[in-house]
Amino acid sequence: MFSGVTHEAGIKVRHDTQVIKKKGSFNYLEFIIQSKGEIEDDLTHHISAGWMTWRQASGLLYDKKVPPKLKGNF
Repeated sequence: MFSGVTHEAGIKVRHDTQVIKKKGSFNYLEFIIQSKGEIEDDLTHHISAGWMTWRQASGLLYDKKVPPKLKGNF
């Protein structure tokens, strides 16, 4: 956990007369912020994105039809 700060339970956030529902996490600048200060979801997201990028790149890097000079530029 990032900090030991506790939040008061039972507080309702409103916009005019509408009550805004509480969420456990939300995305902000490509980071996943969780209500309890945990980072597991954010780490999982970044690791998954890295593997997806590697899978896309490996198709080009291991293709025998692509010239080595182009692979080097990549």
